[in-house]
Amino acid sequence: MAGPVHMNDDEWVKLLEQLSSTFARKDTKGAEVVLRRVIEAKPCTVKFRLAHGDVLAELDRLDEAETALRAAICIGPDTVEAWRRYGVLLLRRTRAEEAKTGLLSALSLEPNDVASLAGLGRACVALGNWQIAEACLHRAIALNPANGDVYVSLAHVLQGAGRAEDLGLVIHIALILGGKFRLKEYRELAQFLTSAGCFAAAVELLNRYVAQNPEMYEGHMALAVARANLAAQEGRVRPEAAVLPECPAFVPMSMTYQDGRTLLRHTPPFRIFAQLTTMSFAGFIGCNVFAATIKQQFSKGHLTIYHRADRPFKEDILALNPYIDVVLRPREEELLAIDYFEQSYSVYRRPQANPVHRWYSDRRDWVDFMITTPMMSDIRLAGFDHVAKLKVPQSRISELSDRLIALGLDPQRWFCTLHYREPSWRYVLPNWIRDTDPKHFEQVVHRIICDLDGQVVRLGHKGMAPFTPVPGFVDLSQETTMLQAFAVSRSRFMLNGGSGPFMLACAFGVPILAVNAPDIWAGWGKGHYVLLQHLITPNGYRVTPRRALRNELMSTQAITYLVRECGYRVVQNSVDEIVAGARVISDENRAVHGWREPVDERIPTPPNRFVWPPPIGMPWKVLEFPEHVPPGPTID
Repeated sequence: MAGPVHMNDDEWVKLLEQLSSTFARKDTKGAEVVLRRVIEAKPCTVKFRLAHGDVLAELDRLDEAETALRAAICIGPDTVEAWRRYGVLLLRRTRAEEAKTGLLSALSLEPNDVASLAGLGRACVALGNWQIAEACLHRAIALNPANGDVYVSLAHVLQGAGRAEDLGLVIHIALILGGKFRLKEYRELAQFLTSAGCFAAAVELLNRYVAQNPEMYEGHMALAVARANLAAQEGRVRPEAAVLPECPAFVPMSMTYQDGRTLLRHTPPFRIFAQLTTMSFAGFIGCNVFAATIKQQFSKGHLTIYHRADRPFKEDILALNPYIDVVLRPREEELLAIDYFEQSYSVYRRPQANPVHRWYSDRRDWVDFMITTPMMSDIRLAGFDHVAKLKVPQSRISELSDRLIALGLDPQRWFCTLHYREPSWRYVLPNWIRDTDPKHFEQVVHRIICDLDGQVVRLGHKGMAPFTPVPGFVDLSQETTMLQAFAVSRSRFMLNGGSGPFMLACAFGVPILAVNAPDIWAGWGKGHYVLLQHLITPNGYRVTPRRALRNELMSTQAITYLVRECGYRVVQNSVDEIVAGARVISDENRAVHGWREPVDERIPTPPNRFVWPPPIGMPWKVLEFPEHVPPGPTID
């Protein structure tokens, strides 16, 4: 026998990375090839022999798998896992007596190994040793009552031993103990119960199945049949009616929304698929709120979020959205084709062998409303009577509060959150119309602390210009998105200069003062104010906000064109203007004495419909302080 293949450390690490990659891609054939090379380098390592045996078994190369597991046992005869896997493989090969011997060897090393007990029970079932099988399976259940597979084996035992009538009690106990069943196990147990005449237990089991898998029609039909049989057994219907179930409406395609009986009795969830592939901080927040708002329009909604984990802030934002039912995070190579939403693919042809996240098995192709990122423009949110709010998870509040206090924020005094745009964020290019001189806002911070008796919490990112530390100022630019979001949710108002974090304030229902605004959009919700940048004509006239709005000039596109092509210039708001605006919004929210108290969202009765496209509203107010505007003539 050849000796081990010698590798240096770098080669070995690279080989292990290659192995890990094959497993991550679910490339079983590739994993088998790499494992052979791994074993050549480390022939006496049990875990690699076991992994090789598992992969060979998955490829249905059972002779080779058996050889690999025997080798693992020879190398590590005291390894419980080696004996157990060997026994399970032999059981798969219908060699129950040999399997029993292997599993007994595993149990001699670890008497309480649940998987070995369950395997031994199955081996004894195959051999007809009902008494030993029952003892093993009861012991396995006592050690782990949640193992659903063991209950299926126990059902075989009771049926084989002529005690099928005991099965109903066993399943009832399993449900009480929190037994967890896969779909196959639910079906098998329901069949056992039905054949044994245990219809009440079958109904109890299938109710759990349907609650966990509301779109699986087999479960609904099996439950309907079990209920009909139970009704006949209890004398509520004539015996011949036991074969006549009342067919339920179990999936959206089985009903029409005009059918009052079906709709009232079986309203299925309105299934929403939201594509959140934007890489924008503001856009990702807005899309989360938009998707949540669509779900909120329905008394029974189901929201699937599809996004790519390509920005570090995304997971924190998702954690703020309590309306999400499913999150899909495909890898870069797992592109989601529009064809996936064609239901005939799930019957006739599937676009790929291993769909993203068990796509078809979870019936994610059944969608009532699919909404893409461009459809979720935040300006449309103003058209809904009620917009969903994001929420900081209750489990995080104490920790986040403590962190703000540790950074110097006084919990007994009000504060505002501040963000403005600097050209140093790695994910966006510099933008002359939105970027701001940090020194400008450092003066604003001092004025809010001194003139308004408030505190200021700066939001941002690594690389922002440092401010001189002063009492009442807390800098979160180096902190997590979650902490920054929490700060926004507790602030009296937010002061924002032409950048995306204002969306956090909208999402929490916190009033906003938008300054240096190149356009009139300040978010959805109530209590927001806008201070527009000053537009100066080539001959030195300042265009008043009223005239600029009348001529529809206040947009990023219009201002960019006027500056680049027509000789206009813009002047950003002065410190005095910003402080004057801060005074207005602070006075309006003076009821917030300290940190803003979270208020439970009052959700109106869902209308179970919505208008598309939603009407566009403009709930914000434009501020102007004539005493603080740039001097000179005006055009009004």
